Amino acid sequence: MNTTPKITALDFETANYFRGSICAAGVAVIEDGRIGATKRWLIKPGNKCSAFIPEFIKIHSITPDTVKNAPSFVEIFPELRQYLEGAVVIAHNSSFDMTALRDVLTLYSVEFPEFQYGCTLKLSKKVWKNMAGYSLDKVCSALNHSFNHHDALEDAVACAQIFLGAVKELGDVRKALHIMDMNKIFPGQPHAMGRIYAANGFGERVDIRSIKPGVEKFDETNPLFGKKVVFTGTLSMPRQEAMQEAVDLGARLGNSVTRDTDFLVTGERDARFMAKGIIESAKTKKAGEYAAGGSAIKVINEAQFMALIGR
Repeated sequence: MNTTPKITALDFETANYFRGSICAAGVAVIEDGRIGATKRWLIKPGNKCSAFIPEFIKIHSITPDTVKNAPSFVEIFPELRQYLEGAVVIAHNSSFDMTALRDVLTLYSVEFPEFQYGCTLKLSKKVWKNMAGYSLDKVCSALNHSFNHHDALEDAVACAQIFLGAVKELGDVRKALHIMDMNKIFPGQPHAMGRIYAANGFGERVDIRSIKPGVEKFDETNPLFGKKVVFTGTLSMPRQEAMQEAVDLGARLGNSVTRDTDFLVTGERDARFMAKGIIESAKTKKAGEYAAGGSAIKVINEAQFMALIGR
């Protein structure tokens, strides 16, 4: 393990739907096959994104009063940067954390650090193929690691524990890094992380027939099990990835809203439509019409979808 790169597990909590509204951060460094240095920050979101939404407070229990005297992200970033620069950064559902980092650094016009990153959610699915679910809490439960979910530091430590568990299972830290399909961030590229979802961004089209279950056993207690799910708008993760999460919980996918649709998951509206004053998507409008007619369709936002898939 001494010859392996520095590995830093990272977790962010946010105040609202804007990923740059980071209100807490946590890191845990893996050193010599064990968890070494750890750090937690409470962060006061910037004025442009400082609103705390009740449903987010319910998730992490952080309120405006909690962070009223806390530093801003730009104030803590020089210290956080030392944990990230030149490291392999891991996160559970890394698309969320990388998007949050991209958005907050762009908000403050701060140059990106250089590091590689990988996702322990994807790693878990490749190492343990028969788990009922792959959310952070479910994987840790299977590994007998208890923690306070949605505490940024404890989530970072939990992520590190998952990585160490995978290394133990595989017998090689570099094999674990390899199967995570590493990505890299470069300095001086304020939009570099956009590549995480650029291929499936505005106007994305995904062939739902190509989305097959990646697990052998479904969690039949999950509200998505056996339900028809349709997506609209842009999510913080690629739509194909969101669809895969739903299918792995036993959901059926649909391209359009019909009378038998159970869930419509809504993301941010395409900026091109907003510029024309079109805020409501055709799918959302159709769902409203069916609901008014007595349909049981549920329209949920991304945060609610993330809660359903255990993120």
